[in-house]
Amino acid sequence: MNVRLNKLVWLTVISIGPASLWMACGGSSAVDLGVADGGAGDGAAGDGAAGDGAAEGAATNDGAVGSGDSSADGSATQDGGTPADAGPGGNLTSLPCGTATCAIPSDRCCAYPVQNPPPDFSYLCATGASCPAAGGGGGANKPTELTCSGAANCPMGTVCCVVDMNNVLSSACHAACNPAGGKEAQLCDPAATPTGCGADAGTCSNNNIGDWGLANSFGTCGGIAH
Repeated sequence: MNVRLNKLVWLTVISIGPASLWMACGGSSAVDLGVADGGAGDGAAGDGAAGDGAAEGAATNDGAVGSGDSSADGSATQDGGTPADAGPGGNLTSLPCGTATCAIPSDRCCAYPVQNPPPDFSYLCATGASCPAAGGGGGANKPTELTCSGAANCPMGTVCCVVDMNNVLSSACHAACNPAGGKEAQLCDPAATPTGCGADAGTCSNNNIGDWGLANSFGTCGGIAH
């Protein structure tokens, strides 16, 4: 009886042992799956990082749009420097602007009074709705915006008029200027022959030219102030 009982106990242990071992392996396998799930979670975190990158890209694009908006208000195309002898001239498609030459009518010459002269003015060519707020070479005041500086820049039958409109000084070609109100004058070139003033507009003179935000090398017909 004792021998048979011992054999029975031994067989039971053998039966239980592999089963226990198999269950232990199964438990280990379940832990491994949990780690694998965690790995998938890491991948999701990676996706989140990619999302952050996309957000940064969108912010960069917003900045680019902002740059485009600023260029609509006037963007410099050429720096005309601060020469002391800058003056009028050019032709129907080009306008001297300090040491630069602006392509007109798409560009304008911006003449900035320098805050602490000499030199008295700095110049740059700009495209857009108006000149930039401040020019290079120390120019920080409101500029005079020129699309012409005399008769050479205007088609036949028109003249170059400089006008003060809402405290903005600018020039353009018109059929005639109206200096009577003190806010408009005809620009001319004192160094040119003819100057562009004609018989009735008065002698081309740089008298009061500072009223129009321009250097002494520029002139108005009759030396008109405002």
